[in-house]
Order: sequence, then C-alpha cells, then structure tokens
Amino acid sequence: MVALKILSKQESRVLSRALAVLIFVFISLGALFFFYTNESYELAFKARFYYSISNYEQSYELARRAYELDWKNKMASSLLLRAGAALKYEAYLKQGNDYSSKILSLGVDGVDKAEEKRIALMCDIMIEQFGDLGSRVHTPDELYEAAEAMRDKFKKLKSALF
Repeated sequence: MVALKILSKQESRVLSRALAVLIFVFISLGALFFFYTNESYELAFKARFYYSISNYEQSYELARRAYELDWKNKMASSLLLRAGAALKYEAYLKQGNDYSSKILSLGVDGVDKAEEKRIALMCDIMIEQFGDLGSRVHTPDELYEAAEAMRDKFKKLKSALF
C-alpha cells in the first residue's frame, strides 16, 4: 500500500511537470505566432536587426512604420528614439568631416582674415552643436566617442589658431 502511494506521488509530480512544460511551450508558440503575424512587431524586429548592424537610417524608417501601425509597440517606440539619436550623431560627424575638408582646402593657399573668421565660425558651430545632440543614454558608445573626438578636434583647432 505504501509503495502505491509513493508511486502515485511520483507519477503526479511527473505529470504536473509535463503539464507545466506543455503550458510553457503552448504560450511560447502563441507569442511567436502573434509576433510573426502582427506586422507592427515584424517591422520592429527588422528595425532591431538593422539597428544592431548600425544601419540607423533603415532602422529608424522601419521603427517609424511599426510605431504608426501600433503606437503601443514598446520595441518600436524605443528603437525610434535610439535610431533617431544615432542619426543625429551621424549627421554631426558628417558635418564635422565636411568642415574639416573645407578647412584643409582653405589652408593650402594660406589663411587671410576672412578665412580665419570662417574657420572660427565652423569651430564654434561644431563645439556648440555637440551640446545640442541630446542624451548620451540613447546613443551607441562608438558614435558618442567619435562625436566627442570630433568636438575635441575642433576645440584644439580653435585654440591653436585663435
């Protein structure tokens, strides 16, 4: 009789564990089905992939479309914020590179007073715009560090010339 009670307790434990695993699998499959059939979440997953490979423009566009389809999609809203911040930093770096090439082309023939003022204005713009880029929290570290190096480069140039 005791052996039957122990056996039935072990069977009930196995049965309850199997039931728990089946419930977990069922819920997981249901969630996957929902995410892959819901266009907003599908776009958000694609946006997350593009963000992870540093294609911030494509990530921003997909996250924007996903957010427009479902404004409650937290992944889309988060990616929209982070990709937007990354795009600001990329634009800052592009502008800094453009200014650097212009300054180098000005310096080839010598610099007169008007060109000095133009260079000073470019330096001031780059130094001030760094502060306007926004929070570092939503920005990838490599972009922030590159932007910080660009700002420091223009600070050194301004202090060396003026």
